[in-house]
Amino acid sequence: MSLTSNLPAHDLTFTPTGTTNYLMSIFNSKSKDRDILNEGGVPLHKIVYSMYDFFYQYIHQCPINTLYYISALLKPDTDCRPEVRTLSKLNGKAKMVQRIEEAKPIIETVIVQFYTIFYTFISKENTNHTQKSYRSDTNKKELINAFQEFDTKIVAQLRSLIK
Repeated sequence: MSLTSNLPAHDLTFTPTGTTNYLMSIFNSKSKDRDILNEGGVPLHKIVYSMYDFFYQYIHQCPINTLYYISALLKPDTDCRPEVRTLSKLNGKAKMVQRIEEAKPIIETVIVQFYTIFYTFISKENTNHTQKSYRSDTNKKELINAFQEFDTKIVAQLRSLIK
């Protein structure tokens, strides 16, 4: 656990479960079009692999009238639509330097949020140990590998975008 010791805990606006999916989307406030990125709503062990590209695209290509979102899709208790919780929202800016400034606190918040979510399922003391049931269709090693990749590589990549 290289980067986690001095990160503050983050209160999430939802309780992560093994069935929570995560979604990255782009909303054009002018045309009202929404683009769902990657494969749509995906589990925790998959979403982390898209984070760098998501923030890179925002910083380098985001038009002024566009919003970038990372959301959690909560499994509903009934057959209704899932509840959607926004984890981050990035506003389009005219200049790249403005987008970097917009992204700095958001990236740091997302990092802490995802450590918090991972720690719902993985022990902080022993990252090879799962502490809460994750997904019945997923081997616990997939989750642990995703966490280790997030902790050792993805966090550094995200921070490199805002230096």
